[in-house]
Amino acid sequence: MACPTALVPTIRVWLGAHPGAGPLVVKLELKGGFSANLGMGPDQLDRLIAAHLGAAVLRPVDLLAKPGGGSYGSVDEAVRAGNWPSRSALAGRVLLYAIPGTVEEGNPFDTLHTDVEYVRHLRDLAAAGRIKDAQLFPAVHGAVAGDARSRCSGADAGIWPWFVVFDDGAATYVNGIDTLWYDRSHYLLVMTDAHQVAPAISATDPTADQARALAEQLARAHASIVSSDWRNLAAVQSLVLSRG
Repeated sequence: MACPTALVPTIRVWLGAHPGAGPLVVKLELKGGFSANLGMGPDQLDRLIAAHLGAAVLRPVDLLAKPGGGSYGSVDEAVRAGNWPSRSALAGRVLLYAIPGTVEEGNPFDTLHTDVEYVRHLRDLAAAGRIKDAQLFPAVHGAVAGDARSRCSGADAGIWPWFVVFDDGAATYVNGIDTLWYDRSHYLLVMTDAHQVAPAISATDPTADQARALAEQLARAHASIVSSDWRNLAAVQSLVLSRG
């Protein structure tokens, strides 16, 4: 991910040039994590995104309104009820989600990673009646058997209802993980490095048939989004497939 101060304005320009496209989904990997004492905390990132993207952002609060009136108590409750906007309603909009960075994940002295720090921020904003300020969805990074939220929340199960995005390598998800659970729960499941699924194919220049077959395989395996660096395969990159 580029520096947020450079990336966020670029998103605005892209959306302006492609008003009917979307939803655009952007993964933010904060390499060193948040540093609120240096002006790079969750609050500051929220304000940066809101200032540049405004109403184009699909925020956690946007999922909470019940169709018949009232509000869901958490994004988990809303998503399990199927309260995601339709794809057509998301044209011209962007969903941003955050995962821990490679530097912080490798730092033994960093005990508060991006996913947990932001999900606590989201929970606390909700408790304070300020959830509209939150601009991101925190993502659980790393697949495990069972509920992956346990790997980053430990005993603090109170933050679980604020995670609805899950992200890890496709090869991990298709190797014994119950991905149907994510689909039935209506969670956003992002399978990265698709090319590593056996038999592996090129990360950058597979044939169109290879890439399409793999995308279809992972859609059947309940992926919401499949990613790889297939930069020369626009027809495959733009595929919209049924999930499951």
